[in-house]
Amino acid sequence: MGTTSIGALPAGITIRDVAVISFTRATATFDVASTATLGNRDINVTTAGGTSDAVIFTVANPFPDLEIVGARNGAFAAGFDESYSITVRNRGGTQTTSAINVTDTLPGGFTFVSAAGAGWSCTAAGSNISCINGSVLAPDAATNFNLTVAVGSNAAPGVTHTVAVSTPGDLSLSNNTHTENTPVPFVSCCRTTGRPGAGHRYPFPS
Repeated sequence: MGTTSIGALPAGITIRDVAVISFTRATATFDVASTATLGNRDINVTTAGGTSDAVIFTVANPFPDLEIVGARNGAFAAGFDESYSITVRNRGGTQTTSAINVTDTLPGGFTFVSAAGAGWSCTAAGSNISCINGSVLAPDAATNFNLTVAVGSNAAPGVTHTVAVSTPGDLSLSNNTHTENTPVPFVSCCRTTGRPGAGHRYPFPS
């Protein structure tokens, strides 16, 4: 896609691993020296498509950077209690200094049942779930909890589930939310299997 150039960089900042994805998009890694001046900085990027407007970034002291992921534990089905595993990891250079807060607005068809995890305390007000953990989270350390919901028939054929995390001092917000599409097949009935009198019931899709 032709030559790519980066405008003059502020003192103490070098750039590497520049990858041009298209005429309007590129990625790069910034290496910031401890002597770099703190505050907002900007650069321009020039490709065969032209020169960009100023790209603004912030140079800051090391800070906690929380990442959140919500993964379903197995398949979901209407009429059952199902669960997500919510994991928060500190990708930053320093530990957290205040409580970690996770919020979750349940999609239609989901009803809060319970939440459990070491150090976590959760409350529900209708579909709005709020969880807090006051423990210190060191760099690259993680903490998690299970969120259990009752899945109603109106959740079929699927929902979009989003969780968000926050803590004071986290300046990188791009990884503070996670969204997952959760398929929810409708279960119309049950069949009984096993030896007579065992009473084993298994759902099957309609």
